Parts: sequence; C-alpha cells; structure tokens
Amino acid sequence: TQIADIPIVIASIDPCLSCADRMTVVDERTGKSKVMTLQQMREMGWSKTREIRRRVK
Repeated sequence: TQIADIPIVIASIDPCLSCADRMTVVDERTGKSKVMTLQQMREMGWSKTREIRRRVK
C-alpha cells in the first residue's frame, strides 16, 4: 500500500470523507507528522503513477 492509494481508500470507505481537503500523515518511525492538502495528495499520486509507468515500460 502506498500513500497514493489513500484518497481512493478513504472515498471507498465513506463518500462523505472524500470531501476532506486535507489529512495528517504520521511517520511511524519518527513520530513526526505533517498536514497534506488534497492537491498535495493528488500530486503525490500522479508522481507515483509516473514513476511506476517508467519502471514498467
């Protein structure tokens, strides 16, 4: 599971949550957290998709 999967997972669990425009990400190893906007999550997903496509070609 990748962080890029999170918006899809959240939307599939509860459609009301898919309207959220931000989330808090916590690094389990360090305990550090950061808030990501919906746009940042989208861009991360797009970036990850491009990376995977390059590797698959």
